[in-house]
Amino acid sequence: MAIVNGIQIRLSDLEVAQQGLPAQYRNMPLQAVFPALLDRIIDSKMVVQEARKAKIQDDAAFKKRMAFVEEQVLQEAWLQRELAKRVTQAKLQQRYDERIKTMPPEEEVRGAPYPGLDRG
Repeated sequence: MAIVNGIQIRLSDLEVAQQGLPAQYRNMPLQAVFPALLDRIIDSKMVVQEARKAKIQDDAAFKKRMAFVEEQVLQEAWLQRELAKRVTQAKLQQRYDERIKTMPPEEEVRGAPYPGLDRG
């Protein structure tokens, strides 16, 4: 898609970046957000290159924050994987059917029609 100071930006990078956008943009076709997303990624790559030149990655506070972020991402990935294994459409349907069986029937209540309104 593009090369920024020797670093390639691929379509897959844009697709990943799109998933980080607010929901209304995530569901749009990639072509609709492509120019703005590409600009955003190019800017980001340039800032990251400058940060690496400044050796930000060697800073103790940076390392501590990265460890925290890594734990959050690991937790989220593990939970998503476990949920995907345990929650299936068949299990959801079974649970729904069981719940419906245990619910007492409800009487439907209808109000009297408004006076003067023709229901025909």
